[in-house]
Amino acid sequence: MSEKGATAIIKEIQEYVKRHFDQSFKEPLKKEWIGPNPASAFDEKGLFIEENWNDARVNLFRVFFSGFFHPGIHNQIVFIGNLEVAHFWCDDQNYVFIRNTRTNDVYYATWYKSRGRTDLILHNGKKITLTEFKKLLLEMLKPVREG
Repeated sequence: MSEKGATAIIKEIQEYVKRHFDQSFKEPLKKEWIGPNPASAFDEKGLFIEENWNDARVNLFRVFFSGFFHPGIHNQIVFIGNLEVAHFWCDDQNYVFIRNTRTNDVYYATWYKSRGRTDLILHNGKKITLTEFKKLLLEMLKPVREG
């Protein structure tokens, strides 16, 4: 297996997210596995809830950070569009910190291992809404830039 650069890995993940974006938002609770049924990460008002499981929209967000274990990305800040993005992993817990350099909006997310539940996603210290989440995910698909 050839060693890929950090930018190439992020671009590859971005392409995956782009390919699955529309379907994930169209059918966020589509089940394609044996096991517990999915549970939405957003309530009827569009506010993030902790009692979620394998929501396809949030899974895209989590998949985005699967490549961040690469040595050139792990525990580093990556610049994507107007975003400063950092992913950290400690004791099987994932931590994501994102700052929009244009608006100074701050996002925080955390989840355990690669299981289906996302513990928390915040936008400026409050639970993120579905509209804000979709906007963030689209922003994460912008070009990677050198820091």
